[in-house]
Amino acid sequence: KDIEYGKVFLVIDDLATSVSELYDYSLVDYRWDEEFELAYEQHNIQLVAGIQKFGIEYDLIPHETPIVANLTFEANMVSRFSPKVDNSSTLTINNGVRIDMYNSEVTIENGSTLLAGNNVTFLAKRGNNKLILKGNATFGNNLLIKAEDGATIELIIESTAIVTAIENAFFENANINIACPNVSIEGSTFSAKPENKLIIERGGKLTSNNNLFKSIDNTLWRGIEVRGNSNAAQIPLSNQGVLVINGGTIENAECGIRTWKPVSGTATPDPNYYGGLVIANDANFKNNIVAVEFLPYSFKNYSNFNRCDFLTNSVLYEGKYPDYFVKLNGVSNITFKGCKFTNTYLSNNFTQWGNGIYAYDADVLIDQICDDIVIPCSKYRRSTFEGLYRGVYSLGAIQQRNTVVDNSVFKNTVRGMYFSNVDFANIKRNDFEILGEVSGLNPGGYGLYMDASTAFAIEENNFYCPLTARKGIGLVINEAGPDNNEVYNNLFQNLEYGSIAQGYNKQSGGSIDGLCYKCNDFINNGTDIRISPRNSFQVTAMDGIAYHQGANIPGNNLAPAGNTFTNTSNLKDISNVCNWIIYYRHHYGDRKSTRLNSSHGYIS
Repeated sequence: KDIEYGKVFLVIDDLATSVSELYDYSLVDYRWDEEFELAYEQHNIQLVAGIQKFGIEYDLIPHETPIVANLTFEANMVSRFSPKVDNSSTLTINNGVRIDMYNSEVTIENGSTLLAGNNVTFLAKRGNNKLILKGNATFGNNLLIKAEDGATIELIIESTAIVTAIENAFFENANINIACPNVSIEGSTFSAKPENKLIIERGGKLTSNNNLFKSIDNTLWRGIEVRGNSNAAQIPLSNQGVLVINGGTIENAECGIRTWKPVSGTATPDPNYYGGLVIANDANFKNNIVAVEFLPYSFKNYSNFNRCDFLTNSVLYEGKYPDYFVKLNGVSNITFKGCKFTNTYLSNNFTQWGNGIYAYDADVLIDQICDDIVIPCSKYRRSTFEGLYRGVYSLGAIQQRNTVVDNSVFKNTVRGMYFSNVDFANIKRNDFEILGEVSGLNPGGYGLYMDASTAFAIEENNFYCPLTARKGIGLVINEAGPDNNEVYNNLFQNLEYGSIAQGYNKQSGGSIDGLCYKCNDFINNGTDIRISPRNSFQVTAMDGIAYHQGANIPGNNLAPAGNTFTNTSNLKDISNVCNWIIYYRHHYGDRKSTRLNSSHGYIS
């Protein structure tokens, strides 16, 4: 191409012997009833003897009538007003061409085509600018869509568009709005300022493969919005905005992914736009205040996260602190398999470490995932929570929700999991590394806290403190009520308290109903089981645990409680300051006898 094509020149023939200087030079277009000025980018230019040329690019894209025939841009162009490509025409932009946009909207109408070569640039120079795709579009490598300071640019992909994969592109200080049901972006970088957003509208779908979404200038950007329809199911997918993430990173955002739309001009959620669908595989969420947020949605939610890493590894921009990686509010069926929730930036203030998953009136479904291609699977990746203040914090409401946490690891986390008013929780095969008491916090570090929750299954978990000294609390059962709950086949090791049962955990009177500890192993704890009342000054008939711990059934060796207790120096195996219990143990084997710290205690 001719690099001089499309320019307006100032030609100076300077015959002076002294040095001359060109201070400023601009072009002014008075057409279309306005005064439009373009300044030459350099100022105070020293001139030399001879002929010199200074060119300003001003080859305008046709805009007075639609472009209705095939057209090719071979040199840089200027876009003003609202050029449109229509009538099934094709606009071809050759390799390396730049489109400078001045308060302009370029539209590729339905049935027409945009063919952009490699290294094509859409540069917003002034005002508000849009590239609107209603028809077909193909982009080469290294596409750049950028707005200079003071200008804006938005790529809008309408529902009728047919866009081939956008690969190795760069979006800088740009907004993207996707309503098309099949858009794929791969190996690209989205560099955003605080006001920038990527929006997936209802019916739109973005497949993001190994992209980087980040902020500019040490600020936090707003994040991705996946807009839903609160009044429609997620099947068919056209009801909702859909985001599929395969690899890549979302970082430095206020909220990496919101599955809702804010009311215009505010940060307030619009309750009609909940229900966006997110499917994430091998994705990274890094140094965000919140990584993902879901708001109340009454239909089944098919969102899921597999092998994703949620990470805080430095101080957040703008002096902010991490909140929860994931927030679940009034949603069901969202799963997390083989995900890591990690903070490696450990300040002295534990409460600023950030947290894993917050759930209010929501399912909590966490598990491992197969990390092998062999069937049956021989290698699993467990979900892990590390370096956090809270791992999981779940609050129940009126509606019954599903809670399953299986094959997960809680490490160097002050409070592993807390459930309040959450019934029928299944907590199995997890490892809880317990921190010791933390100054100023009450209670101290614990692995699992069940508060006013019943009908749970707490089985085959490992609660331990890795320190030399016995520190922390493994399991707290607070106010489980009169139901026949059971803590079964868990390991409690090197803790100040293996388990504490607080308040009302039994039926009143002589009933046998209530909480039972069965087949657990307690090793080297200060106190293996502590049973304490709701009010330490007044023990009621409902304080304590089940009257019978196990049973005496001749010929049934599974009937006794079957726990093993600390066989080194400790305060008490069972410290009971509540109502009497009858503890049934095996007569043979190496089971250690229990010692009760109460006149109410009784062993049979």
